[in-house]
Amino acid sequence: MSAYAAHSSNEYLSKAKRACNRFQLLCHVPFLLICVSLLTSHLGISMIYVHLTNYSISKGSTDIQASLLTSVIGITGSLGRLFVGLMGNVAEISNMVLYFGTYGIVGIATVLLQLYVTTYTGQMIYSIVFGTYCGCCYVLLNTITPELLGIDNLASAFGFEMFFAGAGSLIGVVLAGVVVDSGGTYETAFTMAGVSILVAAVLVLAADAFRNVSNPRQKITTREEEALNADGTNYTSELDVPSVLPTRPCR
Repeated sequence: MSAYAAHSSNEYLSKAKRACNRFQLLCHVPFLLICVSLLTSHLGISMIYVHLTNYSISKGSTDIQASLLTSVIGITGSLGRLFVGLMGNVAEISNMVLYFGTYGIVGIATVLLQLYVTTYTGQMIYSIVFGTYCGCCYVLLNTITPELLGIDNLASAFGFEMFFAGAGSLIGVVLAGVVVDSGGTYETAFTMAGVSILVAAVLVLAADAFRNVSNPRQKITTREEEALNADGTNYTSELDVPSVLPTRPCR
């Protein structure tokens, strides 16, 4: 009985240590910047979803026209993710830069929204742009995350990313109501949302910069190369090795 209890205790401690080690992923600076980027971007995106239809109605649109904007966002969102996914498979295009570009376009379009939102055509154009690019981060995260942390940490890392995205959405919904209910205008709310999304774009660039600094090209000698080196040719090849945070046991 004591042996079984000891085994159960050791197994429990082992699982606890593995769970604790997962939080060390947040010590990886590029990954942490990506997580904060998801928080700020979803904060702004949720504010836009809350106020877009009411903002359109306040500019003279009918209820049906305002509802159509939401439908357009959904349709273009599906097409946009497909398009960005295809672009992400092009070797010459960095997924980090593509990530930055999608948020940069949405952020700029949102900050400048009040300049062209007075007409329904302008509102429709914004809905198309917003829908096309606002959800593309999910497509790119599938490749960016393994590049940063390795495939073994993908599940835990994606869980952290979704946590930050959900927290941003929750905060954004509350903030959207507070801004307008406390006497602010829709223009103020959309400007805040656009700035928040632009901050997310800048954080992605910062993550890419940190990754390039902390992950220089390393020379790796494989078994095949060792076999070739046996004849004295000194053959080596350079491989990009992701800067993976070591999973040491918690103390």
